[in-house]
Amino acid sequence: MKARRLPLVLALGLAALGLASQAHADAEGWRF
Repeated sequence: MKARRLPLVLALGLAALGLASQAHADAEGWRF
């Protein structure tokens, strides 16, 4: 049953990583 939830977990992980990298870029003063 967990295999069906895997894409959702990956999508959430990518979204969190994107937000974190963007916040870091804003803190550094530059953007990807």
